[in-house]
Amino acid sequence: MTSIYSLCTSQILLAVDASKEDGGHPWLLKLLPYVVFFLILYILFGRKMQSLATSLATMDSSTEPAVEHPLLIKLYFKMVGILTANILGRFSGYSAQHMQYLSSGFVCEKCHKTLVSKSWKPVIQCYDANGVAIPLMQARSRGIEFECKECLHRWPIRKSIES
Repeated sequence: MTSIYSLCTSQILLAVDASKEDGGHPWLLKLLPYVVFFLILYILFGRKMQSLATSLATMDSSTEPAVEHPLLIKLYFKMVGILTANILGRFSGYSAQHMQYLSSGFVCEKCHKTLVSKSWKPVIQCYDANGVAIPLMQARSRGIEFECKECLHRWPIRKSIES
């Protein structure tokens, strides 16, 4: 465990030093506390989360309702959402609404509920270009918009391509 921690810490410090030499990248320095916090959580709970993710992947979440989570869990959702929005979202071209949803900790803009079930699965529905509901696992390839199952609010997944 300490070797993984020391390796990650040294890589982070090298990245910060490199950014200072290049004139500085403020976005990298803003993300640094989140990355360090995420690494600490991974070191402490990594194995438990891997087994949890494996067991949850086989469960059906279509009927699971959204529940109220403790503050620490909400902070974890927010941290993961911020990292996902700023790293994956920028490269994948996520829309501003979807990046806001991710950065808020998976909270709906309209009903202000955390859209995560008791088993930490998203409580949202994905639709394709024809308006047909599709599984969340196909959202990256076929999905056009998401819908909150609580208030039926919809938002686009990706930025629209203007030609």
